[in-house]
Formats: sequence, C-alpha cells, structure tokens
Amino acid sequence: MCQIDIDPLEIGKNHRVDHPLVADAATALRALADLLPPAGERPSFATLSAPTGVELQEGRPLLMASAVAAHLSGVLPEDVLLFLDNGNTLCWVGEHYRCPPGADVHCSRNIGCMGYAVPASIGVKLALPERPVVAMLGTPLSPWGAWRFTPRQKGNCPSSGSS
Repeated sequence: MCQIDIDPLEIGKNHRVDHPLVADAATALRALADLLPPAGERPSFATLSAPTGVELQEGRPLLMASAVAAHLSGVLPEDVLLFLDNGNTLCWVGEHYRCPPGADVHCSRNIGCMGYAVPASIGVKLALPERPVVAMLGTPLSPWGAWRFTPRQKGNCPSSGSS
C-alpha cells in the first residue's frame, strides 16, 4: 500500500504502508500520473489483486473494519443480498468488498438515515426467502470503534488465518 501525506506523523497511522510518500498529495499525484503508461497499455481493474482480510489485519491487535470487509469477499455466497447502513460501514465495504456478479449491494442514498440495513434486509428476506441476506451496520466497523475481541474470541475472523 502507498500513502501520501504532507504530515510524516500520519504515515502508517491507520494502515500498514509499503510505500510512504511525504508530500503534498496534489503535487505527488501529478508527478505519479506522469509516470503511468498510456491508457491503452494499463492493466484493467479486473486483473488487479486486492489485499485479503488476513493481509489487512496483519500486525493489528484490534479487528480492523477493512479486514472484515475484505474477508467477506471470500465467504459470502455469490448470490448474497448485502444491505449496508450509511457511514463508515458503507465506506469500508465499498473499498474492500469484491462483489461477485450474482450478488447485490444495497444502501440508502439519503443523508443521515442510519438504521436502513435492518428493516430493508428483513423486508427483502420475507420477499425473497431463497436468497441469502446480510445486513451490516453500526460503529463497530468504524476505525475508532474497532471490535475489541481477543484472538480466542475471534474464531473465524480474518486475523486468525482461518476462513
């Protein structure tokens, strides 16, 4: 992972960083863009690999929301209906969950409507009982509210190395 920040004290604060760049972000991005090959010669998004939940959790004593979201990519059924509350849950899943072609991810697009995922997922499960339905909500997925489980409590969570 690469992190660009003008403040060197912020580098590596929330994520493991392989390529730290202490710089103004706009200046650094312009310089990096100049190094890219022409658009037709770049790899497609589909060919890029994403970090696994285990990789995102590595070295972290608290369960990381990014690791949970990435781990879901490998364990949720391919036809899952995933409902997300607004806020950090939406951000972490949006960045780290790889949605398979047969799955659907739903979220409310209204501002400040926390609590959408529970009633929406219940209603859809009643309407489509044959489909797997998952609701994700709450501050446990926020960076400041990381789940405080001991390794023994984590069981099949990403940091344990099991699936």
